[in-house]
Amino acid sequence: MIMKDTAPILRPVLYHVGRFTHTRRGAHSSLFAREKTQYVYRFLILLEGEVTAILGSSRYTLCRGDLLYLVPGERYRLITEGELSLLQVSFDLVEGGIGERPRLCVFTSELHEELMSPLPSDPALSPLAFSGLFSHTSAARVFSSLLTRDPEDALYPFLSAAALHTVLAELLTAADVPGGRCEPILAYLRENPEGDLSAAGLASRFSYHKNYISALVRERTGMSLGRYVRRIRISHACALMVQEGLSPKEAATRLGYYDYSHFYKAFLAEMGASPRAYLAGHSAGITGT
Repeated sequence: MIMKDTAPILRPVLYHVGRFTHTRRGAHSSLFAREKTQYVYRFLILLEGEVTAILGSSRYTLCRGDLLYLVPGERYRLITEGELSLLQVSFDLVEGGIGERPRLCVFTSELHEELMSPLPSDPALSPLAFSGLFSHTSAARVFSSLLTRDPEDALYPFLSAAALHTVLAELLTAADVPGGRCEPILAYLRENPEGDLSAAGLASRFSYHKNYISALVRERTGMSLGRYVRRIRISHACALMVQEGLSPKEAATRLGYYDYSHFYKAFLAEMGASPRAYLAGHSAGITGT
């Protein structure tokens, strides 16, 4: 018997495009800020106004034309102080996915796994697995044109499919550039070893979900974000001790290690020697030359 290939096929299908207008101000805006949960893939495209989106511990500020990409199971809140207008685009990525399965009652902790259809394993498509913010896209123009079309029009299925494919391809294009979306992140890590290099801090700076940041770094370096940050910081610690004459404790404090034992263990793991043993060996090497 020949077994069929069960690998998922990326076949985007558009469910709905609609415009949402929020006109309440002041205290009424708190109604808009209630936490929601995604059950489909969705784009939220800001047409007018300004809104803050909170996804887990990440906070994004959307300006006109920005696109917030949300995956199934994502819990999020939107907060605004004034009026705004959004395009809401609901869709699926995998054939026979969410749109064709019964809605199940699941625990919050299981939402993501229960609702997410598996995506093809191609690394180029990995950005689609994580929610995030995208700026300067053509999504507002592409999807706004569908609002004026009758869904019963014979051309609508073709136009809607073309719109969805166009925007998804645009979001993925940056990953095809040498270095892709990860290079600016790696450059920032290398240039700011004394800064906030947590996943949440990087997510806020680069407007990506913290899980996506971690996935990008692992894919590019082969290391977890924590391990890569440790390597950068310990390398910088060596420079601080040798070139600037800082003591190990002073270097640890400069790099945000407020618990010296934590710094000591990290240094030993990276350099194979304690900070003082490293300094002693370096001094002996200099003397010997």
